[in-house]
Amino acid sequence: MMSREEILESGLIEQYVLGLMNPDEIAELESYFERFPDLIEYRQAIEQTMEKIAFDNAIEPPPDVKAKIMNEINTLSGITTQFDIKTTKNSNRWLTPLLAVGALTAILFGYLYFDMLSSYHNLKSDYSTLFANCEEANRIIEKQEAHMAFINNPNTQAVILSGTALSPNSSMLVHWNKVEQIASMNFSNLPPAPAGKTYQLWADIDGEMVDMGILNFENNDMPQIPFMANATSLNVTLEKAGGADHPDVSQLFVNGLII
Repeated sequence: MMSREEILESGLIEQYVLGLMNPDEIAELESYFERFPDLIEYRQAIEQTMEKIAFDNAIEPPPDVKAKIMNEINTLSGITTQFDIKTTKNSNRWLTPLLAVGALTAILFGYLYFDMLSSYHNLKSDYSTLFANCEEANRIIEKQEAHMAFINNPNTQAVILSGTALSPNSSMLVHWNKVEQIASMNFSNLPPAPAGKTYQLWADIDGEMVDMGILNFENNDMPQIPFMANATSLNVTLEKAGGADHPDVSQLFVNGLII
């Protein structure tokens, strides 16, 4: 048995409203409606919302639909006239007009079905887009929550990289967790790298500068950085495009100790 919250989060009610369930699934969900009456109000709200979307996104019929209907009316009217001329007073003259009305009704219902079907497909497409957007939003939220949990972890240390005499206004913030061996860059205030240059991160391990990779600040996202065990400091230098095997200490922009 599912709880009320699990039903709301599962999207089953939306599938119910869209007619995407088989009979067994429908019967099961309706049993939950009896158990949790407030879910009926939620279902009705969805139905009203989808009805509004359907009306707002209704597709105009093709331009030739009206012409086709009028042609059918004219054709059927012609048949009626010819039948009246050839029949006698005792003939069933009401039959042909009745058939004409029936044919016209079928055409009109066909048009209405076409319009309803188009609206349904639009509604289904809107729901699919909305569902995908919700999933993406949930992934972003989960990622942010995991990041905040990492920052607030008692074993996570904030490493502040301060600007050197070369660039005193520069700074960087890295979070470093020796227990889980995870590192994360969270803030960077470096001037834009000149053409043909790039920033490179280095870890000081036993007095030797070890390459930690190029910092590529694309789309304003903080680049991922590796964790280096036994690192005592982090350093950022300006190097030629593509990076260097050894740091140019004359181009050291920021550095900070790992305590």
